[in-house]
Amino acid sequence: MTAQANIGKSVSRAFRLLELFREVRRPLTAAQVQHALELPQPSARVLLRELVDIGYLAFTMPARTYFPTAKLCTLADWLGSSLVLQDAYTRIVDAVAEELDETATLSTATSGHVEVLYVHRARHALTLQISPGMGSHLWRSAVGRALLSLRSRQEVQEFLDGLEKRDAPRGRRQREQITAQIDQIRAQGYLAGYDIFLKGVGAICVPFADSVNGTPLVLAVAGGKDRIKPNEKAMLRSLRAHLRNLPAAGIEPVSKRRERAPAG
Repeated sequence: MTAQANIGKSVSRAFRLLELFREVRRPLTAAQVQHALELPQPSARVLLRELVDIGYLAFTMPARTYFPTAKLCTLADWLGSSLVLQDAYTRIVDAVAEELDETATLSTATSGHVEVLYVHRARHALTLQISPGMGSHLWRSAVGRALLSLRSRQEVQEFLDGLEKRDAPRGRRQREQITAQIDQIRAQGYLAGYDIFLKGVGAICVPFADSVNGTPLVLAVAGGKDRIKPNEKAMLRSLRAHLRNLPAAGIEPVSKRRERAPAG
């Protein structure tokens, strides 16, 4: 295995370990980490030792357990005030979720995939289990297609052309249906999508762009199709009303993006 491959595997394991701690929320022994991540014993111990050495994990005796340190909290504390995750955006997600009693998300596009940036889950028992960092191929989900609508027709075609066969739409007809839906989103400024990514799930998505750095964003509310569809118009009004409360310099409407987009 090359040195680059070894580095890539180590980085992947480190983040999987941190995600594990986020899930279990308690100290773990080396054996528990090894079992949960399905690692060879030597690899698990090297990983833990290196994270202890650089200060992101603490090792406690005599229990011989590991747990993240406060240093890890400061690693990403700047994100709350970044252009993408500024407080105005997270407040809107929270407000939408509270008002509609459904899961609300803020997402962007990263390397051809949806990346969920922020989530406020609904409180009821049938809420969707969505977490920050989750995502799918852009064309496969309602949020992804809404993100694609912020690109020109030519850019969308180039994106689809560049997909590997296993990741691309199945056949010409499906591709035409997807591009037609993206055109419709671009024209009307939103998507009400049902059964796109998961059967029985609906989502109302409003795409917009941060006008400071052009970051593509989608504010969405999602849940059971039987709850979303009957309330589609009211939910869309809520999303748009909350977005209008953003500072004028903070967002760029889809119509403005459309005016600047190259013909395609």
